[in-house]
Amino acid sequence: MRINYLFFTLLAIVGITFSSCIKDEALNAEADILKIIATDSIQRTSPKIENTNITVYVNTGTDLTKQAPEFIITDGATISPASKTELDFTDSQFYTVTSQDGKWSKKYKVTYSTAKLPTKYNFDNYEIRINSDDEEEKYFTFFDYDEAGIKTYPWTNANAAFYFSVGEDATPYDYPTTISKEGYDKSAIKLTTKSTGFFGNILKKPIAAGSSFIGQFDVQQALSNSLLAIHLGAPFDKVPTAITGKFKYESGSTFVEVINKRVIETPGKKIIDKFDLYAVFFENKTEGKNIYLDGTNKFDHPNIVSIARIDPSKAIETDSWIDFKIPFVNINGKSINIQKLKSDGYSLTIVMSSSVDGDFFKGALESTLLVDDLEIIYEKVK
Repeated sequence: MRINYLFFTLLAIVGITFSSCIKDEALNAEADILKIIATDSIQRTSPKIENTNITVYVNTGTDLTKQAPEFIITDGATISPASKTELDFTDSQFYTVTSQDGKWSKKYKVTYSTAKLPTKYNFDNYEIRINSDDEEEKYFTFFDYDEAGIKTYPWTNANAAFYFSVGEDATPYDYPTTISKEGYDKSAIKLTTKSTGFFGNILKKPIAAGSSFIGQFDVQQALSNSLLAIHLGAPFDKVPTAITGKFKYESGSTFVEVINKRVIETPGKKIIDKFDLYAVFFENKTEGKNIYLDGTNKFDHPNIVSIARIDPSKAIETDSWIDFKIPFVNINGKSINIQKLKSDGYSLTIVMSSSVDGDFFKGALESTLLVDDLEIIYEKVK
């Protein structure tokens, strides 16, 4: 079941109301897992929920045969197997959530994974994932393999929130984050700034920058506060010194921004867009609880150890591949705690965007960034 939260938000905005003659409150028709809670001592980071696929990242050596995750679900809904039921997660388990009114259900695939963050990304590995209802998703998802050969999905994006803007008939290539088969070596990731259309203009969110990042994206949160919807970071047990790779970039010709609550378009390439590419290394626990960065604190959270960000003067337009090497710069004078590093006490995120101010719905339509052969350079720690 696809519940379009954006649609319901828009109904409220334009003032559509339901008939007052309905005396009894309708039963809830939603059937969602909102949160999964696993044992803190085995988790390496917060569980990742992507539509109907849920991944719980746990420590190497965790006994997967006896796990009993707890689920927070939509009010009034039920879940089967029941929350806190002990199951064997050597293989993925499936849960069905049924809405309060009994008319809708959603099947979730829950996987416990010991995969670690890879250090090399050539963006040749991508797929259209099949959800637990055997339905194809609408866009590509990138995957990779860690040093132990375990398949993992480190990259995420905001394509799920863009679904309403493009409609049912869109192809995976119509989304802001997709693939290019004209990479430096085979495929590359392709990020393009797109118009969000009529409803996006109503919400004063007229563009969606193509973006990809290591972390999670909360679609529901995106409707109320998009900066809080990005959950940045995944555990990383190495000390990063630089990120390297190759890029191509072209600014779009019509720059779009919101000024005094009005959507303003400036055509003719009078304002040149810029892309952004950066990485952040940070301590991922505060008072024993897992944390992530978001759009409000990604550069100034007190847990940040170092940042690698492309110099704006080097984020140039080019129709040929340009090599980049961006060093990590320590910003808080923090030293690395080796024991904490070995026990997954640090996280890393990498963020790429076709418009540097895309977080604020500001950028040029069709600005396009291609990235290939991305690599995390790191120090070997004994």
